[in-house]
This record gives sequence, structure tokens and C-alpha cells, in this order.
Amino acid sequence: MKRRTLIEAYSDSDWCGDKVDRRSTFGYLFLFLNASVSWCSKKQSVVALDTCEVEYLASSEVACQILWLESLLEELKLN
Repeated sequence: MKRRTLIEAYSDSDWCGDKVDRRSTFGYLFLFLNASVSWCSKKQSVVALDTCEVEYLASSEVACQILWLESLLEELKLN
């Protein structure tokens, strides 16, 4: 049975954080073996109409990044 190492992911976003261009900011942090291995904070490329849309956009970005990170760990034989 293959043992998988746990990757923890945390993310957050704000709605309309920049009052000038009305774009939201999101961020994420990935932990591998209790050490941070990837993190990001940036403005979203589109203007979201509500908080639900902001969370959805941030979650989809985090999902893409965690899939990439898992494939990298598999390639390095760490997962």
C-alpha cells in the first residue's frame, strides 16, 4: 500500500480589498511535513461581484497549485 504524505493548504481572500480598482486579493500557504513550501499573495485578475465569487476564484487557483505541487513531490519520490 502506497503511503501518501499529507500536504496542508490554507487560503484566504478579501472581497473588493482595493478601493481604487475594486479587485480582490487572495493568498495561500502550503505546508509539507509542517514546513512551509509554497505561498502566494496577489490581486485577482478580474473584478468579482460578490464574496462567493471571490472565494470560488481563490479556491480554484489553490486547487491548481496543489495539483502541481503533488505532481512535483511524486516526481521527486517524496509523496
